[in-house]
Amino acid sequence: MQHLMTILTSCWLLIAPSALAQHLKASSFNGLPPQLWGEIKKLTASDATAGDYFGYSVAISGDTLVVGVPRDQDAGHDSGSAYIFDRDFGGPNNWGEVAKLTASDAAAGDWFGSAVSISGDIVVIGAHEDDNSGGNCAGSAYVFERDHEGTDAWGERIKLTASDPAHFDLFGETVGISGDTLVVGARGDDDAGSFSGSAYVFERNLGGTDNWDERIKLTASDATASDAFGNSVSISGDTLVIGAPGNDDAGDFSGSAYVFERDHHGADAWGEVRKITASDATTLDQFGWAVSIDEDIVAIGANTGDDTGFAYVFERNLGGLGNWGEVRKLVASDAVVEDAFGYSVSISGDTLVVGAIGNDDAGNLSGSAYIFERDLGGSDNWGEAQKIIASDTAADDQFGRSLAMSGDTLIVGVHQNDDVGQQSGSAYVFQEQALKISFPLPVPPSRGSFPFLVSINSVFDHSMTVPFCADEDDRVVAFTGEEGSGKYGSIFVENFGCGDLHGFKNMTGSEFVINGNYTGGGTPEFLSYESHPGYDFRTIDQDPSGEIDVLAVADGEVTCVGCDCPTGCFGAIQLDHPGGLRTRYLHLSAQDVALGQQVTRGEVIGTSGDVGSPGFPHLHFEVQRNVGGKFIHVDPYGWTGEGDDPYTHAENVYLWNFPFPIFIDGFESGDPCAWSQVTPSHSCPN
Repeated sequence: MQHLMTILTSCWLLIAPSALAQHLKASSFNGLPPQLWGEIKKLTASDATAGDYFGYSVAISGDTLVVGVPRDQDAGHDSGSAYIFDRDFGGPNNWGEVAKLTASDAAAGDWFGSAVSISGDIVVIGAHEDDNSGGNCAGSAYVFERDHEGTDAWGERIKLTASDPAHFDLFGETVGISGDTLVVGARGDDDAGSFSGSAYVFERNLGGTDNWDERIKLTASDATASDAFGNSVSISGDTLVIGAPGNDDAGDFSGSAYVFERDHHGADAWGEVRKITASDATTLDQFGWAVSIDEDIVAIGANTGDDTGFAYVFERNLGGLGNWGEVRKLVASDAVVEDAFGYSVSISGDTLVVGAIGNDDAGNLSGSAYIFERDLGGSDNWGEAQKIIASDTAADDQFGRSLAMSGDTLIVGVHQNDDVGQQSGSAYVFQEQALKISFPLPVPPSRGSFPFLVSINSVFDHSMTVPFCADEDDRVVAFTGEEGSGKYGSIFVENFGCGDLHGFKNMTGSEFVINGNYTGGGTPEFLSYESHPGYDFRTIDQDPSGEIDVLAVADGEVTCVGCDCPTGCFGAIQLDHPGGLRTRYLHLSAQDVALGQQVTRGEVIGTSGDVGSPGFPHLHFEVQRNVGGKFIHVDPYGWTGEGDDPYTHAENVYLWNFPFPIFIDGFESGDPCAWSQVTPSHSCPN
């Protein structure tokens, strides 16, 4: 794999000593998360050309996102531009381009768009190689506002420069904005030595209505040469965090970050409240290469840590009032040397995304990103929920160079994508979604003479409604649970005063728990029902022949058909869906799709039958999820309550019920308290 550092211009020659270039080169998922992130749109510029670097920087706020294009040539080579996209422009969730922004004084070599940030109706754009009164590459930043100079127009409000601009300060290489306050990084500032770095805070209405004026210049309390303080900046409300990946407290380029708060040590003082370092800091980690803050949580990337890269999560007041304590160190589940995991980070609420531009899943430097969720895998844990790559990721794309998240939407910049010429660039919009895989057939699972009725609403939003029936041993034969962490075995029934149910324990109101542990092939990573991983849906109730249409449960691609499937010659179809999900359909008498075909939810893909199961026509349905490159079986029906499933493993859990007579604690089916009466919302066959 080639090294990641690229020398681009004379200004970039001063990014860091050559040793840094030589060294630029995980959390395990243990349960099906309630939400998945799926790609919904690929963005490119309307006037894209080769070498633009569209996606070099990205930012999002609500329904508006901005993409930086620092090598656009509208005003000369590398003059730069930025593009605004709105969520519903051109149609619902279309993310249409609404404006192209350029500087009013654009000139060749400015790199306008090297950094972007947005908060509400305000966008700030860095141009760190702008030459101004401070000299070459002193840098600048520009503020644009929605509806300024026209409805829905994005007009330039002001150009910002440092109060003390100097040669190669690189002011504007990083920017951040929150409300009426913005911060601009200048890692090339040399107040405490070459590349010691600084950052500048600007406030709206300071010096006049709608004016943006400099409030304060920030430097580290222990600043030294090559710290690169300001290499990354992020602000949330009255708190900002600044990365200094060149700090050498724990060895050369071990790195650090600094937290500042408004009014600390005086009104509007923006005082330093804490210096943050990794608990296991070592030489060349570059901790602080990337930072992101959302309220009381800070994420910090260390993209060369252990040559694979790390990210760290810190929380306000953890370890004491005013302290910022380390919550978790994050590593990729499939970490490889030179992945550069931690090159970019973004946090929004309880979700964190980490970029790994060196990942080579789709070729050298193709790149990837990892989604982490708070409390996944345990209280206050940050568990890896999903690894994402673009639908068309290719070698050298460096997917994940820039990231930005707001609520349920994630934007990922891929500045070296070459759809419209080499390094023209692109960006991808991902959305968090409960992937609704609703089983479209009114077919109940059964192996008895009558069906066990299940209302399968949506497979991946943890919703299931079941009646309960008992087998001849008075055991309940319905089950719903959630894969992972030993959380299994809950079922909801309504108790109409018919007494306790035999075989259950821990009955509280309408909640019941099945005793014991899994048998018959079940393990914490492999759910089994009647000793096989899936649900069998009887089809003779719909047609005496047992042959009925089978529909795709979600959009996807056909990845195997018939005897070519890993299941063997069982009349199979396999579909792969967004978010690393896979479904299989077995025992089909006919397959109406071909390998590689794209199908949509509800589309007929085949006909049920008894292939591989002579005399018993039914549909076998199973769901799998890609976890660290391995597909594991997951229960498509999840725990329906809030929080983690509180119940334990279940023993001898049968999906199927048995022929009459059905007994529940001594009551026969004709009695008032029999199962058909206990679940009046469901019709049970006679």
